[in-house]
Amino acid sequence: GQTFYIPAYFNNPNAVDGQIIVKDSGVPVPEVTITEGNEVVLTVTISPQPTGTVTITPTLNHSTTDSSDFTVSPTTGVVLSPSNYDSGYTLKITATTDSINEVTELGSVTLTSTSSDIRYHQKTANINVNVLNSGGGGGGKDDGGGGGIEP
Repeated sequence: GQTFYIPAYFNNPNAVDGQIIVKDSGVPVPEVTITEGNEVVLTVTISPQPTGTVTITPTLNHSTTDSSDFTVSPTTGVVLSPSNYDSGYTLKITATTDSINEVTELGSVTLTSTSSDIRYHQKTANINVNVLNSGGGGGGKDDGGGGGIEP
C-alpha cells in the first residue's frame, strides 16, 4: 500500500479558491472600451481574505495595437494584504492619442497574482481593451470622465 499525503487545504470544505476581481463603479468588468486620449479607472480587489500578502502584477498584451496605444498604471506589482484585500487598489488604463485614423484596436491587460497563500499563487484576471480612434470609430459609452465601459 502506498501512502498519500493530502494538504489540509484540500481537506477543508470551507476553502475557496482566490479570485482577482476587477470592477468599474462597483460592477465587475471583463472588457473596457476607451477612446484615444481618455482613461478608465478600475478597482482591483481579491476575495476571499488572504492569509498573507498577495502581489498583483499587470502585463499588457497588444493584440492588434501598437505597444504605445494604451498604457496601464501602476506598471509594477501592487501588494494587497489581509487588511486591505477588499478595498483593493486603483488601476488606470489610458488610451494614447495618435494622428493615425484607424479601426478599433484590440488588446488586453492580464493581472497575475503571486502569494505564499496557495489560493492566490499564479491566479489571473484578464481585461480586454478596445481602443477607439479619437477622430471617429464609434461605439463605447463616454461617461464624461474620459473613457467608458461598453456593456
